[in-house]
Amino acid sequence: MLGKLIKNEFVQRYKTVCGIYLMVLAASIVENIARLVYDNTESDVIDNLYRIITVSFMLVFIGSAVMVVLLSFLDYNKRLFKDQGYLTHTLPVKPSTMLFARVVCDLAICLSVVVVYPFCFSIAIRNFDMLKDVFDIFNELFLQLSDSEMLEIFISAMVMLFFILLFSIWLYYFAYAAGHSFKKNKRVMSVVIYIAIYAISEVILSLVSTWVEKLVNVQDLTAVIIHAVVFAIYTVLCFIGTATVCKNHLNLE
Repeated sequence: MLGKLIKNEFVQRYKTVCGIYLMVLAASIVENIARLVYDNTESDVIDNLYRIITVSFMLVFIGSAVMVVLLSFLDYNKRLFKDQGYLTHTLPVKPSTMLFARVVCDLAICLSVVVVYPFCFSIAIRNFDMLKDVFDIFNELFLQLSDSEMLEIFISAMVMLFFILLFSIWLYYFAYAAGHSFKKNKRVMSVVIYIAIYAISEVILSLVSTWVEKLVNVQDLTAVIIHAVVFAIYTVLCFIGTATVCKNHLNLE
């Protein structure tokens, strides 16, 4: 069932996301051609037209990136808390399974953004040296990771960043779901709960960081692991809270 849910998430959401990516690619190609014409033509009209195209490209580039991120949250709201929510919550599936499938798709979308946007930007500026520089940086990094301690720190840091991303997603999911456990002012309560939990998590993280600094160097492997564990606990708590609210205390819009 989990596999079917993940497949459905990709089918439902990647149609729109792929459409956005094609729009960004088209805008990048137009910017590439405009830059080529601008570099080989001396004309006030071409200069003004190039500026307009460049500004338009940047608006499309940045706006579409924001749109891709927002789509995940908008889809979450529409399919779980609005009219479609009545159908979604009647499926013979545990809320935890359904939510887990969503996060798998969310992470895949985040990864695709990291790959697609630098590639499109390189096309727009007609310069793939940026991608080569990024590759060289990672190549140099991996060469330095021959030291076992450095490798352990790097892996732990990647795990920590992974849980930070997961926590950012699940904090929103939990706050929005918890806000809908109230009969009135659902969205207001969602914002209040989000701010409260975020503030509490920052206070706890600050206390943990202070405690860690007294024990070990802040760049030590132990410190990275402890911070990763903290964010992992945050994520698990938000996951359990979201699944519980969706199962027992949900008031749809």
